[in-house]
Amino acid sequence: MIQLMIADDERIERFVLRKTLDKYLGDICQIYEAENGRQALALYREKHIQIAILDIEMPGINGIQAAEEIRRCDPDCCIIFLTAFDDFHYARQAVHVRAMEYLLKPYTERELLDVLDEAVRLTRRRPPLSCPQLPHPPKLPPGQKRTRMKPMRKTVPGYSSSRRPSPIMSAGIIKTKFPCRMRRKR
Repeated sequence: MIQLMIADDERIERFVLRKTLDKYLGDICQIYEAENGRQALALYREKHIQIAILDIEMPGINGIQAAEEIRRCDPDCCIIFLTAFDDFHYARQAVHVRAMEYLLKPYTERELLDVLDEAVRLTRRRPPLSCPQLPHPPKLPPGQKRTRMKPMRKTVPGYSSSRRPSPIMSAGIIKTKFPCRMRRKR
């Protein structure tokens, strides 16, 4: 079972979100609720939350501060922000804590489910935190060294390989993937 947490100070928002999540993910997720950042952190530590859905503006500890603390403990936790604040400062902080998504309220059910589908897929792929460490690679005979593969360098037609093109110059040729995308309902 995947451990999922909803942290929002508005009771009605938690209720609606919980109802939606129960409908679509109730058989694969155990869903918990917190009404502020302090409760969210306590719940995270107690239940080993794997997916955290956080509002940004909450009393006491806000969602960004809670996400920073969660990220310090677990670099793999999927953090999703659902907020009504269309502020670039918050979006930048969300990128800083490596949030998976930054959805603006009101969001569509489809947007939410797409993000959660990706979070569930990522969560299922990695081992739980409490699993033992993977074994070390086997020892090599004396005198033999491990070789590392060099990362492949992408080349862009029309540019010399001696300098990297900026994302602006190569717009449309190279697609850049950001860890956090801001979506707005149109």
